[in-house]
Amino acid sequence: MLLLVVGILVGAILSLRFNFLVLVPVTCAALVIAAVNATMAGDGFWLIVSKMAGIVTALQLGYLAGAALALTLGSRRGTNQRNEAVSTRMSRTF
Repeated sequence: MLLLVVGILVGAILSLRFNFLVLVPVTCAALVIAAVNATMAGDGFWLIVSKMAGIVTALQLGYLAGAALALTLGSRRGTNQRNEAVSTRMSRTF
């Protein structure tokens, strides 16, 4: 469960700074971490596979959520900055 929460948070943080190609090496590292974690816990094969699938899904969902958040916040900031720029230009003209 903790790995899933960490995966979502890591995916969201990565989406704010990098493009989607960063998910390839991060996913590989997460698969290794999940496999080692599940093996050390003594889980069976299918439980290990399901944990690995869960962490990959959590990374991707976190990346998607972070990108959506950046898009919404970025568009709000951009609109505000555009409005200020327009009002500044209009005040200089009149």
